[in-house]
Amino acid sequence: MCASEPAMLWGLKLQALFRVDIRGGSKLADPLVGIDTIASGPSWLKASATCQLHSPLVADPEHNKAVVRMFMDEVSDGGKVELLEQLCTEGVVNHAARAGLQNGIESFKTLMLSIHESQTDRHWTEQRYLAEGDLVIVYGVREGDWRAPSFRGVTTPAGHIATELAHMFRLEDGLITEHWAVRDDLGMMQQLGVLPSPER
Repeated sequence: MCASEPAMLWGLKLQALFRVDIRGGSKLADPLVGIDTIASGPSWLKASATCQLHSPLVADPEHNKAVVRMFMDEVSDGGKVELLEQLCTEGVVNHAARAGLQNGIESFKTLMLSIHESQTDRHWTEQRYLAEGDLVIVYGVREGDWRAPSFRGVTTPAGHIATELAHMFRLEDGLITEHWAVRDDLGMMQQLGVLPSPER
């Protein structure tokens, strides 16, 4: 293909060269082939390619849900904390974490590893995703065997628990940059026998 080929053919060629990366933005699927093709094309093609390579990903609710779903399944439940580097911004803020573990990926790793170790078999029995703009909300019930000796400074016995909870994530260029959560900790402590249930 040469620079004199119809613009439509060059446009299709340009579209085929790029792929959307989970970290956001566009990347060349094959850098060597892509650079050669762009260099041999007309001036408008070079300008379009440069713009596409440096433009951030527009907020895409479906893409954002996929990122959050990977976080919930692979990191939160699966314990693969190394994936946080692919799913989060470097300065991610976890508003739900205790003081000292709210800022940055390394703090997020420490917290998520601790959470996973407290319930290695936990899984969702109910789960709903809702996304709008740059926000994703996850609501549901998660079950598992509690194994940690304490929770927020309170001694806890082992036991099976089912906890209702909701998470909210804000994504920036396709990456998690903020996280909030609410959880039925009272119900959890009652199920473990640390606090009395209403019927007792």
